[in-house]
Formats: sequence, structure tokens, C-alpha cells
Amino acid sequence: MKSIFVTSRPIVVHFDINETILLGDIAGGDSVEDCWHKIIAKSAFVHVPDSVADIASFVPTHWWNGVPLQSTEGTPALWLESSWPPNAAPYYRTAFKHKSKTFLHHDGAVYRSAISQLAVPPSEGCFAHVLPALFATLLALSSHATPVRLVFRTMGHDLAYIAEAVTAFAQGKHPSYPDFVHEPFVWNRPDQFLKGYWENDIFGLKTNKGEVVAKGDEQVLQHLRQFAICGIQDDYHHWEKHGFRPEGGKPVWDSHEEYHVLFDDNIFPMLPNYSIAGVRKHDKFVPCPEEGVHLMPVRTLAPLQNSNWFLEQLAESKQRYDSR
Repeated sequence: MKSIFVTSRPIVVHFDINETILLGDIAGGDSVEDCWHKIIAKSAFVHVPDSVADIASFVPTHWWNGVPLQSTEGTPALWLESSWPPNAAPYYRTAFKHKSKTFLHHDGAVYRSAISQLAVPPSEGCFAHVLPALFATLLALSSHATPVRLVFRTMGHDLAYIAEAVTAFAQGKHPSYPDFVHEPFVWNRPDQFLKGYWENDIFGLKTNKGEVVAKGDEQVLQHLRQFAICGIQDDYHHWEKHGFRPEGGKPVWDSHEEYHVLFDDNIFPMLPNYSIAGVRKHDKFVPCPEEGVHLMPVRTLAPLQNSNWFLEQLAESKQRYDSR
């Protein structure tokens, strides 16, 4: 595994929850089974001709290597890179998006065997449906030479679920890590649960009781520096109202004080105007943020196949940031 570059500045790692580290999407109303289908559909790429201007309304007929969707032979392997193959798009991003929750029952039946190769999370207890890669990542970050802070982000209502799992892990209750105890990763204060809100183009933070604790980027960053670990429930309705554009979604900061990076399955470098997160600097959004620096697209299959995936991506991201 590649090591993360050690600097004097802290690293702030933001994790989206739904379909990034947790199977199940409360915000989207998706069950765990729905998510398994969607995860595969997001990595199954179809052919898209150059003439197609609107991928979302395009009806695919072939996989990206030219094999018909109905074929049982020659189907390409699932794609795990953040960049897309040429003349291609995920099945999930086409007009067949509405069929993605049952993907493995029809067009994606050829990919059913892919699930048997994954590190499947447990289905019961407080660790249920949480990707094992998260705990491998937290274990490594807990002893890293560079100070690390964690922020969990969601537009759903699952911060308490993740807080319980991470706290139990940090108290030596995870069956795979019985000797791991790390007090900084324990969530035991109400003020570790925050709500993001927008007032025009200004982002702020509130408590669960609605008390404003920070308004504007600098205040938000100062507030987050209090915590080794916390969670933010971002504003889905604001993102929806702004056409699901990055500047209406989850802000991530380019700060001189620390390095921020967000892992999220709804970051799409190939669709810059349809992404759940954007980079802010000096109280404004960066129009064209550098790919793979502050925003890290997640194909959930990747960390399911490789428990060190988040760590490897973080190392590469930090290296790109330091070499700018």
C-alpha cells in the first residue's frame, strides 16, 4: 500500500455514506438489495455514439466493447476507473437508469458472479452493510504520522447509524479488530452531529436543534477543526433546487490550513455539471476543480474488492495536491 505523504498540515477526509461506505440509500429510498443492483449498474458501461448529446435519454443497445446487451458471451469486465472508456457511459446514467435497481435480473444478469468475489459486509448488528474497507482505512489513519480528521457526509438520515458503527469499532467491539481502541474516533457528543444549510451562496452549519454555529466558509472550517470526527447532514433539497449541480451540493474546501478530500459515489468527472460536490476557495466555487485532488469519485465495487482502496486513492490524491 502506498503511504500518504506526511506534512505539517492535517488531512481532513470526508466520506459520503450511502453507496460509498454503506449499502442502502435512505435519501434515495433504496434497499440494500436495490443498492447491490445499482452498484453493478454503475460499473457496467455501454456504448454511446459521438452523436449523442444527452446521455440520460439515450437507450443503449450494446456494451461499450460492441457486444449486444442480450449476449451471454463477450461481455466486458466491470469498469472500476474514475475515467470512462471512450464512447461509453455507465448503464446507470442512461435512459435505463430506472431499471438499475433490478439490473442483475435482466440486462446485467451476466454480472451476477461479480458479487461472489466481493468482501461482503455483515448483514446483522451495528456493522451491518458497512463496507469492511472503511474499518481498514480508519485503522490505518488512526496511527498515521500526519494528523487526520474525519467528516461523514450524507443527504439522508444515517449519521447515527454510522456513528454507532464507528464508535463500536473504536471501542474494540468489531470482531475483526478486537484489540483496536481509539478514543478520538468515538462519537459521544451531540455537537458532533451537524446540519449543513445554504443562505443564498453562503454555506453554514447548524446543530440538530437548529442553532447556527457557523456561517461562511471560514467559520465552517474553524468549527470543524474542533472535532477529530463528526458528521454533516447536507441539504438535499438545496441541491435538487439547483438542478443537481455541484455548486448546490456538498462543499469541500481548498484550504491553506489543511487538505480536504471527499470520497463520494456521486462525483462524476465526465459529467462536471451533474455532481453532488464542488470545491470552494475564498468563499467561491472553483469552476473546474482538478480531477482527483479534493474530489474522489467512488465506484463502490472497488473498495468492496480491495480493502485498501480508500487508502491508496488518498495517497494518490495527496501526491497530486502536493505536486501542484
